[in-house]
Order: sequence, then structure tokens, then C-alpha cells
Amino acid sequence: MADELESKGIAVNRESLATRAKSRRTIASLEEAQDKNAKKALGLESDESDDDDRELVKDKSLKKKE
Repeated sequence: MADELESKGIAVNRESLATRAKSRRTIASLEEAQDKNAKKALGLESDESDDDDRELVKDKSLKKKE
């Protein structure tokens, strides 16, 4: 691969290319990182708890009405 890039005139850092091939990431890991960054940007909880675990109604009197 590096030889092909060099034949096209692209400078190749072989060490960098070798480390990139070793750190393969799956779609699931990319989506997880994207969700984590989105929560951080929105100021939501950063722990791994599900959204369903949080209390939806914080006002106790309103909660009793529901």
C-alpha cells in the first residue's frame, strides 16, 4: 500500500501508516464516541446510565397528578 501511494507521488510516513492499521475501530465504537461527545456538548449526564433511569417529572405535585 505504501509503495502504491509513493508511486502516485504521495509522501508516506510508514510508521504512522502501520499504527493506523493496528488501531481498527468498529462502527459501534465510533457511534458510542459520537454519542458521548454529543451528550457532553449538550451538558447531559456523562455516565453510562440509560435515559429511562432518570426521573422524568421533577415536580412532586405534578407527579402526583399524573
